[in-house]
Amino acid sequence: MAADQSAAGVMTVANGRPMLTFGAKGLSSLLGISEAQAEFYYGLAGMGGELGAARQL
Repeated sequence: MAADQSAAGVMTVANGRPMLTFGAKGLSSLLGISEAQAEFYYGLAGMGGELGAARQL
């Protein structure tokens, strides 16, 4: 997940326009929601994983 988001960030910087993550594209088509909503939910899922990992420290 982090690699997907990092790659989208690098492409955004390189191209000067926002790029979607592959995960959000998949969520958007699978659930029939907008790409913006899919990015939000994909980001929340990643944040939840990071918080869980931080609790283990």
